[in-house]
Amino acid sequence: GRSEEKKRFNIFRNSTNIGPEANIALCFKECLKADWGYILGDDDPLTNDSISKILETIKQYPDVDFINFECRETKKITSYRELLSLLGESQESFGNMLWLSKGVYHMSRYKESFIPLFTYTYTGMNQIYFLLDHFKRYPDSELIQTNTVLLENPELGDDQIGRASCRE
Repeated sequence: GRSEEKKRFNIFRNSTNIGPEANIALCFKECLKADWGYILGDDDPLTNDSISKILETIKQYPDVDFINFECRETKKITSYRELLSLLGESQESFGNMLWLSKGVYHMSRYKESFIPLFTYTYTGMNQIYFLLDHFKRYPDSELIQTNTVLLENPELGDDQIGRASCRE
């Protein structure tokens, strides 16, 4: 049931505002302890069935390195070059990849790609560098884009006290 599903998640919350970039890096660091990681922005309201949708998608694509939700179409990316092309394709593609609450990472595969999170913290796009570094290091990496919706009428805010939820 639902309580069993909650037991498989750890939720972390910063006690003070440390800024968006440092928060993202620390959330990823916490998620490295888990097999899968999902970082939820504090101002991104989830639909009632978002967690179930995430778990279903993980079961459907257990071998991918990254799942990007709320894309125009379901599509598999299987190379660094394809990922670069996707990021340069449109503002929508780039923005969707950058939006933390729309991505789920297969964290157990990212142990070696952790350095870019802190190296590029000042950019505000450290998770993109994290993803790019991983795809460059591991040519067999895969990313799946899906049109599954997780967020309910998302609006951007400026409160950066964040949360990370990591599946064990």
